[in-house]
Amino acid sequence: MPAITDFIPIYTALAAAVVLTVPAVAFRHLTVPAAVAAAVMLVAAALFWGYAGIVLYAAPFLLNAVFGRIGRNRRKQRETKLHSHSGARGLTQVLCNGLPTLIMMGAAFFTGAEALYAASAAALAEGFADSEAGDFGMAFGGKTVSILTFRECERGLSGGISAAGSIAAVLSAAAAALIPVPFSGYGWAVYGAVIAGAVSGVTADSLLGASVQALYRCPECGTLTEKRYCCRETQLIRGIGRMDNNAVNMISGFVAALFGGGIAASILYL
Repeated sequence: MPAITDFIPIYTALAAAVVLTVPAVAFRHLTVPAAVAAAVMLVAAALFWGYAGIVLYAAPFLLNAVFGRIGRNRRKQRETKLHSHSGARGLTQVLCNGLPTLIMMGAAFFTGAEALYAASAAALAEGFADSEAGDFGMAFGGKTVSILTFRECERGLSGGISAAGSIAAVLSAAAAALIPVPFSGYGWAVYGAVIAGAVSGVTADSLLGASVQALYRCPECGTLTEKRYCCRETQLIRGIGRMDNNAVNMISGFVAALFGGGIAASILYL
Protein backbone atom coordinates (compact mmCIF):
# COMPACT_ATOMS: atom_id res chain seq x y z
CA MET A 1 0.00 0.00 0.00
CA PRO A 2 1.24 3.56 -0.63
CA ALA A 3 2.51 5.24 2.52
CA ILE A 4 0.79 8.26 4.07
CA THR A 5 3.79 10.35 2.99
CA ASP A 6 2.79 9.71 -0.61
CA PHE A 7 -0.34 11.85 -0.27
CA ILE A 8 -0.23 15.15 -2.14
CA PRO A 9 -2.07 18.48 -1.96
CA ILE A 10 -5.26 18.76 -3.97
CA TYR A 11 -3.86 21.59 -6.13
CA THR A 12 -1.10 19.26 -7.31
CA ALA A 13 -3.70 16.64 -8.20
CA LEU A 14 -5.76 19.25 -10.06
CA ALA A 15 -2.71 20.41 -12.00
CA ALA A 16 -1.93 16.84 -13.02
CA ALA A 17 -5.54 16.33 -14.12
CA VAL A 18 -5.45 19.46 -16.29
CA VAL A 19 -2.11 18.52 -17.86
CA LEU A 20 -3.44 15.09 -18.83
CA THR A 21 -7.00 15.85 -19.90
CA VAL A 22 -6.63 19.09 -21.86
CA PRO A 23 -4.36 17.52 -24.52
CA ALA A 24 -6.72 14.51 -24.61
CA VAL A 25 -9.55 16.83 -25.64
CA ALA A 26 -7.32 18.75 -28.06
CA PHE A 27 -6.26 15.53 -29.82
CA ARG A 28 -9.83 14.19 -29.72
CA HIS A 29 -9.11 11.23 -27.50
CA LEU A 30 -11.83 12.40 -25.08
CA THR A 31 -14.96 14.51 -25.33
CA VAL A 32 -15.20 17.47 -22.95
CA PRO A 33 -17.64 15.73 -20.52
CA ALA A 34 -15.44 12.62 -20.59
CA ALA A 35 -12.37 14.73 -19.83
CA VAL A 36 -14.11 16.35 -16.85
CA ALA A 37 -15.05 12.90 -15.51
CA ALA A 38 -11.50 11.63 -16.07
CA ALA A 39 -10.10 14.66 -14.24
CA VAL A 40 -12.42 14.11 -11.26
CA MET A 41 -11.43 10.44 -11.06
CA LEU A 42 -7.75 11.29 -11.33
CA VAL A 43 -8.04 13.80 -8.49
CA ALA A 44 -9.90 11.24 -6.36
CA ALA A 45 -7.22 8.63 -7.08
CA ALA A 46 -4.53 11.13 -6.11
CA LEU A 47 -6.31 11.94 -2.85
CA PHE A 48 -6.54 8.22 -2.09
CA TRP A 49 -3.02 7.21 -3.10
CA GLY A 50 -1.04 10.37 -3.83
CA TYR A 51 1.47 10.12 -6.65
CA ALA A 52 0.74 6.42 -6.95
CA GLY A 53 -2.87 7.23 -7.82
CA ILE A 54 -1.82 9.65 -10.54
CA VAL A 55 0.63 7.19 -12.06
CA LEU A 56 -1.82 4.29 -11.92
CA TYR A 57 -4.46 6.26 -13.78
CA ALA A 58 -2.23 8.22 -16.13
CA ALA A 59 0.22 5.56 -17.35
CA PRO A 60 -2.31 3.19 -19.00
CA PHE A 61 -4.17 6.16 -20.49
CA LEU A 62 -0.98 7.54 -22.04
CA LEU A 63 0.14 4.11 -23.26
CA ASN A 64 -3.26 3.51 -24.81
CA ALA A 65 -3.10 6.88 -26.57
CA VAL A 66 0.25 5.87 -28.07
CA PHE A 67 -0.55 2.27 -29.05
CA GLY A 68 -4.06 3.25 -30.13
CA ARG A 69 -2.55 4.92 -33.18
CA ILE A 70 -1.56 1.48 -34.52
CA GLY A 71 -3.82 0.57 -37.42
CA ARG A 72 -5.88 3.65 -36.63
CA ASN A 73 -7.56 4.14 -40.02
CA ARG A 74 -8.41 0.47 -40.46
CA ARG A 75 -9.76 0.25 -36.92
CA LYS A 76 -11.81 3.44 -37.31
CA GLN A 77 -13.60 2.04 -40.36
CA ARG A 78 -14.60 -1.09 -38.47
CA GLU A 79 -15.62 0.79 -35.33
CA THR A 80 -17.87 3.13 -37.31
CA LYS A 81 -19.63 0.15 -38.86
CA LEU A 82 -19.96 -1.99 -35.73
CA HIS A 83 -20.04 0.20 -32.65
CA SER A 84 -22.30 2.98 -31.49
CA HIS A 85 -19.36 4.73 -29.81
CA SER A 86 -16.38 5.42 -32.06
CA GLY A 87 -13.80 8.18 -32.19
CA ALA A 88 -13.29 10.21 -29.02
CA ARG A 89 -14.28 8.44 -25.81
CA GLY A 90 -17.47 9.71 -24.24
CA LEU A 91 -18.58 10.22 -20.66
CA THR A 92 -20.20 6.81 -20.22
CA GLN A 93 -17.15 5.03 -21.62
CA VAL A 94 -14.80 6.81 -19.23
CA LEU A 95 -16.99 6.15 -16.21
CA CYS A 96 -17.55 2.47 -16.99
CA ASN A 97 -13.86 1.87 -17.62
CA GLY A 98 -12.55 3.93 -14.70
CA LEU A 99 -14.95 3.33 -11.83
CA PRO A 100 -13.99 -0.29 -10.99
CA THR A 101 -10.39 0.76 -10.37
CA LEU A 102 -11.38 3.88 -8.44
CA ILE A 103 -13.84 2.01 -6.22
CA MET A 104 -11.20 -0.59 -5.38
CA MET A 105 -8.72 2.22 -4.67
CA GLY A 106 -11.16 3.80 -2.25
CA ALA A 107 -11.88 0.47 -0.57
CA ALA A 108 -8.15 -0.15 -0.14
CA PHE A 109 -7.65 3.35 1.26
CA PHE A 110 -10.40 3.07 3.86
CA THR A 111 -9.68 -0.53 4.90
CA GLY A 112 -5.91 -0.73 4.47
CA ALA A 113 -6.31 -4.21 2.92
CA GLU A 114 -3.39 -5.09 0.66
CA ALA A 115 -5.55 -7.52 -1.30
CA LEU A 116 -7.77 -4.61 -2.34
CA TYR A 117 -4.69 -2.81 -3.64
CA ALA A 118 -4.09 -5.86 -5.84
CA ALA A 119 -7.77 -5.85 -6.81
CA SER A 120 -7.54 -2.25 -8.02
CA ALA A 121 -4.36 -3.06 -9.94
CA ALA A 122 -6.14 -6.01 -11.61
CA ALA A 123 -9.09 -3.81 -12.64
CA LEU A 124 -6.68 -1.23 -14.03
CA ALA A 125 -4.70 -3.87 -15.95
CA GLU A 126 -7.91 -5.40 -17.32
CA GLY A 127 -9.06 -2.10 -18.80
CA PHE A 128 -5.72 -1.53 -20.50
CA ALA A 129 -5.46 -5.14 -21.71
CA ASP A 130 -8.99 -5.08 -23.12
CA SER A 131 -8.29 -1.86 -25.02
CA GLU A 132 -5.07 -3.20 -26.49
CA ALA A 133 -6.65 -6.55 -27.38
CA GLY A 134 -9.26 -4.62 -29.34
CA ASP A 135 -6.70 -2.32 -30.97
CA PHE A 136 -4.35 -5.06 -32.11
CA GLY A 137 -7.12 -7.52 -32.85
CA MET A 138 -8.93 -5.13 -35.18
CA ALA A 139 -5.73 -3.92 -36.82
CA PHE A 140 -3.85 -7.22 -37.24
CA GLY A 141 -6.13 -9.96 -35.94
CA GLY A 142 -6.46 -12.13 -39.01
CA LYS A 143 -9.04 -14.85 -38.46
CA THR A 144 -11.48 -13.96 -35.67
CA VAL A 145 -13.75 -16.52 -34.00
CA SER A 146 -16.49 -16.38 -31.38
CA ILE A 147 -15.17 -17.29 -27.93
CA LEU A 148 -18.30 -19.41 -27.37
CA THR A 149 -18.77 -21.26 -30.66
CA PHE A 150 -15.33 -20.88 -32.26
CA ARG A 151 -17.10 -20.08 -35.51
CA GLU A 152 -15.54 -17.35 -37.60
CA CYS A 153 -17.09 -13.93 -36.99
CA GLU A 154 -16.51 -10.39 -38.17
CA ARG A 155 -13.39 -8.78 -36.79
CA GLY A 156 -14.17 -6.17 -34.13
CA LEU A 157 -17.49 -7.69 -33.10
CA SER A 158 -17.79 -8.16 -29.33
CA GLY A 159 -17.15 -11.74 -28.27
CA GLY A 160 -14.70 -12.34 -31.09
CA ILE A 161 -11.13 -13.38 -30.34
CA SER A 162 -8.01 -13.63 -32.48
CA ALA A 163 -4.42 -14.73 -31.99
CA ALA A 164 -3.07 -11.16 -32.19
CA GLY A 165 -5.71 -9.80 -29.82
CA SER A 166 -5.20 -12.59 -27.29
CA ILE A 167 -1.43 -12.18 -27.24
CA ALA A 168 -1.81 -8.41 -26.93
CA ALA A 169 -4.22 -8.88 -23.99
CA VAL A 170 -1.81 -11.05 -22.00
CA LEU A 171 1.25 -8.88 -22.69
CA SER A 172 -0.66 -5.68 -21.92
CA ALA A 173 -1.98 -7.15 -18.67
CA ALA A 174 1.56 -8.09 -17.65
CA ALA A 175 2.84 -4.60 -18.52
CA ALA A 176 0.05 -2.77 -16.69
CA ALA A 177 0.43 -5.00 -13.63
CA LEU A 178 4.00 -3.72 -13.29
CA ILE A 179 2.87 -0.11 -12.85
CA PRO A 180 1.83 -0.40 -9.15
CA VAL A 181 4.90 -2.43 -8.13
CA PRO A 182 7.16 0.53 -7.13
CA PHE A 183 4.40 1.89 -4.89
CA SER A 184 3.22 -1.35 -3.33
CA GLY A 185 6.21 -3.60 -2.89
CA TYR A 186 4.10 -6.69 -3.50
CA GLY A 187 6.04 -9.77 -4.59
CA TRP A 188 6.00 -11.76 -7.78
CA ALA A 189 3.23 -14.03 -6.53
CA VAL A 190 0.84 -11.10 -6.10
CA TYR A 191 2.05 -9.69 -9.41
CA GLY A 192 0.96 -12.98 -10.97
CA ALA A 193 -2.39 -12.68 -9.19
CA VAL A 194 -2.92 -9.24 -10.73
CA ILE A 195 -2.17 -10.60 -14.21
CA ALA A 196 -4.50 -13.55 -13.65
CA GLY A 197 -7.24 -11.20 -12.51
CA ALA A 198 -6.78 -8.96 -15.55
CA VAL A 199 -6.83 -11.89 -17.99
CA SER A 200 -9.94 -13.30 -16.31
CA GLY A 201 -11.62 -9.91 -16.75
CA VAL A 202 -10.71 -9.75 -20.44
CA THR A 203 -12.04 -13.30 -20.87
CA ALA A 204 -15.26 -12.34 -19.08
CA ASP A 205 -15.55 -9.35 -21.42
CA SER A 206 -15.42 -11.65 -24.45
CA LEU A 207 -17.83 -14.18 -22.93
CA LEU A 208 -20.36 -11.48 -22.08
CA GLY A 209 -19.86 -9.89 -25.48
CA ALA A 210 -20.68 -13.18 -27.20
CA SER A 211 -23.76 -13.94 -25.08
CA VAL A 212 -25.68 -11.22 -23.21
CA GLN A 213 -24.37 -8.09 -24.92
CA ALA A 214 -26.87 -6.69 -27.40
CA LEU A 215 -26.30 -7.57 -31.06
CA TYR A 216 -28.45 -6.10 -33.81
CA ARG A 217 -29.06 -6.70 -37.51
CA CYS A 218 -29.89 -3.96 -39.97
CA PRO A 219 -33.12 -4.97 -41.77
CA GLU A 220 -32.07 -3.02 -44.87
CA CYS A 221 -28.44 -4.02 -45.51
CA GLY A 222 -28.22 -7.10 -43.27
CA THR A 223 -25.17 -5.84 -41.36
CA LEU A 224 -24.51 -7.28 -37.90
CA THR A 225 -23.83 -4.38 -35.58
CA GLU A 226 -23.93 -3.20 -31.98
CA LYS A 227 -25.69 0.00 -33.00
CA ARG A 228 -29.41 0.66 -32.62
CA TYR A 229 -29.45 2.43 -35.98
CA CYS A 230 -27.65 1.55 -39.23
CA CYS A 231 -29.45 2.30 -42.53
CA ARG A 232 -32.55 2.46 -40.32
CA GLU A 233 -33.50 1.17 -36.89
CA THR A 234 -31.85 -2.21 -36.30
CA GLN A 235 -33.42 -5.37 -34.87
CA LEU A 236 -32.16 -7.07 -31.70
CA ILE A 237 -31.15 -10.65 -32.54
CA ARG A 238 -29.14 -11.60 -29.44
CA GLY A 239 -28.54 -10.48 -25.90
CA ILE A 240 -30.18 -7.84 -23.71
CA GLY A 241 -31.02 -4.47 -25.18
CA ARG A 242 -29.59 -2.45 -22.30
CA MET A 243 -26.42 -4.54 -22.09
CA ASP A 244 -24.07 -2.54 -24.29
CA ASN A 245 -20.29 -2.52 -24.49
CA ASN A 246 -19.98 0.04 -21.68
CA ALA A 247 -21.93 -2.15 -19.26
CA VAL A 248 -19.82 -5.16 -20.23
CA ASN A 249 -16.63 -3.17 -19.65
CA MET A 250 -17.71 -2.20 -16.15
CA ILE A 251 -18.69 -5.75 -15.22
CA SER A 252 -15.40 -7.07 -16.59
CA GLY A 253 -13.46 -4.57 -14.48
CA PHE A 254 -15.15 -5.85 -11.34
CA VAL A 255 -14.57 -9.47 -12.41
CA ALA A 256 -10.86 -8.70 -12.73
CA ALA A 257 -10.86 -7.05 -9.30
CA LEU A 258 -12.69 -10.00 -7.74
CA PHE A 259 -10.38 -12.64 -9.19
CA GLY A 260 -7.16 -10.68 -8.80
CA GLY A 261 -7.99 -9.57 -5.27
CA GLY A 262 -9.19 -13.03 -4.32
CA ILE A 263 -6.03 -14.75 -5.51
CA ALA A 264 -3.89 -12.07 -3.85
CA ALA A 265 -5.82 -12.53 -0.57
CA SER A 266 -5.12 -16.27 -0.63
CA ILE A 267 -1.41 -15.53 -1.11
CA LEU A 268 -1.20 -12.77 1.50
CA TYR A 269 -3.43 -14.12 4.24
CA LEU A 270 -3.39 -17.93 3.99
